[in-house]
Formats: sequence, structure tokens, C-alpha cells
Amino acid sequence: MYNFDVFKAIRLASFQVGSIITTTGYSSCDYSVWPQLSKMILFFLTVCGASAGSTGGCFKVSRLLIIVKMIKLDIQKLLHPQKVEAITIDGKVVDTEVIHQIMAYFCSFISIVGVLLFLVSFNNFDFETTVTSVTTCIGNVGPGYGLCSPTGNFSMFLDFSKIVLSFAMLIGRLEIYPIIIFLAPILNIRSVSKNIHKLNPFVCHRRKPTTFRWWEEPCEPLAINPDSQYTFV
Repeated sequence: MYNFDVFKAIRLASFQVGSIITTTGYSSCDYSVWPQLSKMILFFLTVCGASAGSTGGCFKVSRLLIIVKMIKLDIQKLLHPQKVEAITIDGKVVDTEVIHQIMAYFCSFISIVGVLLFLVSFNNFDFETTVTSVTTCIGNVGPGYGLCSPTGNFSMFLDFSKIVLSFAMLIGRLEIYPIIIFLAPILNIRSVSKNIHKLNPFVCHRRKPTTFRWWEEPCEPLAINPDSQYTFV
């Protein structure tokens, strides 16, 4: 492609990799005409995102690494049921609650990307343009493939799709949960605290800290135990 100029190929590839994984948004060539293997590597970097603590969007490398280690550990436990091992990052044990939060974030990420793909597909563009337009926006990367490649733009998208892609950029930059919390009153997402005022004030209401189930029973004098498994209000 570059007349077998190895140094030029390495320079262009290094620049595109650094630009995409750091979500810089620059491009020094039209990588949409590269071989499929090169395009798949760049697409994987787009979805993978930057490192933890960066302002980049998408999934982040640290979360992906923890998920890979969790899968590896689960396979090892299937082969050796008695094995006890913890997931570590930089020599530090990753708490189980953190792993659960990462899995919840991963499921939320996949679900939101699926919804965004469905909405953007109303443009009736090709598959490559539809998929990469969503992933590059939710990752805040910049250019994608197809019509939104480095030599293209997003001007041909419908106004509705532009709003959806702008929303995807906010979700990717703020990492989903802040947007969900902001939209909670609009979406009427009910919380446990929202239902407290409906409880009978003449009886004791008990709730386990790990569940959202409340039940009532007659009030009795109770001694305050800081190690209690229940919360009394």
C-alpha cells in the first residue's frame, strides 16, 4: 500500500494507534482503506478505550483486564474446585464488590450500545458506518469507518441521529452512571428512599442492607446494636 515503505507504515500505524486509544481524534491518513486486520485492531482499540483515570470514553483497559482475569479464574475453578485465588491488579487484591460493579457497568455498556445502534440504524447506512459511528462517539475517539472515516464526516446523518450520537458522547465521557442518575427523575426510576414515606409510621420497618425488601412488624423496645444486620427507621 505504501510501496513497501516500512518506516512510513510504522509511523502512520503508530500515530493512528496513539490517537485512537488516547481519544485525541487526529488522523494522518485514511485508515478506512487499510486491510481488514488493521481496521479490526483499530476498532478494538476504539471499544477498549484509554487507561483508568483518563478522560477517554468507552470501556477502559483496566476494566477489560479485570474481566479477562475473572474469566481466567472461573475457568481455573472449574478445573480445580478447591482452588482459592484472588484477582489482583498491580499486586493489589481487587475487592469482590468492585468486580460486581465492573460487570454491571459492562452489561450497561453493552445494552446502551445496542440501543444506540438500533436508533442510528434508521439512517439506513451501511453496517460499517452505523457500528463505527456509535462506537467512535461513545468512545469520544473522532473518526470511524465508512461514511464517517477520516476523509468523511457526520453531516449526512439525520438530525435525530446527531442528537443520539451527541448523547452517546456524553455517556462515554461521563461513564454512563452520572447520566442515568441525572435522568432518573425523568425516567421515574424509583428508589428505596422514595418509598419510605409510604410506610406505616406506627410499626417498625426493617430492611436488610443488601436487599430492597421492607416488611412491617409491631414495634417493641429494642436495644441499639451497632453490629446489627438490620436498619431501623
